[in-house]
Amino acid sequence: MARRRRRRGRQRAEAAAWMWLAGAFGAVGLLSLVAAYLGRHPWVLAVVVLVVLAAAGGGGWLVRVRRDATQRRAAALTSSIAMADGLTGTQFEHWTAALMRRTGFGRVEVCGGAGDLGADIIAVGPGRCRVVAQCKCLRADRAVGSPDVQRFAGTARAVHRADIAVIVTTGRFSRPAVDAAARLGITLVDRRALAVWAADGVSPAALNRAR
Repeated sequence: MARRRRRRGRQRAEAAAWMWLAGAFGAVGLLSLVAAYLGRHPWVLAVVVLVVLAAAGGGGWLVRVRRDATQRRAAALTSSIAMADGLTGTQFEHWTAALMRRTGFGRVEVCGGAGDLGADIIAVGPGRCRVVAQCKCLRADRAVGSPDVQRFAGTARAVHRADIAVIVTTGRFSRPAVDAAARLGITLVDRRALAVWAADGVSPAALNRAR
């Protein structure tokens, strides 16, 4: 029994070796045929080489284009928000008003100051809605809180007749502020959204609502 098992094992090994040799000879034969064909038709090899080089070059070009676009976008976001960071509150109101004019808002008026009752900017949006904006020039790590949102909500529509009420900040919004804004219908533009708005020249969709 053991002798038969050893014999079967040797037979399998010999069969595998013959198959490997047959495959090797087949590969050599195929390569010889390809080489002979290319020898008779050298232009085919040239075309293949050109296609490979073009594909490699095109892939590298696409990678460079995407990388450059990402770097330009990041630089634009940084420079825009960095400019706003260096402004006073009043300067930030005028900076935001200029951004609104540049992105399709009309009749933009800066009215912030004592007795403004929360309205720093009043304008007509691209969709012909009356937009009332409050501007908060804060450090990146500072947050606008829920009380600020609630106070603005109390005057934006009742006093200033806003179709769209928006708070724009160079900082962020606390979670309670976000929740309050959702309940009260206040649009929030935080640091990230403001940077994208300034860099891309496209105002947030919530500000473009048609009347």
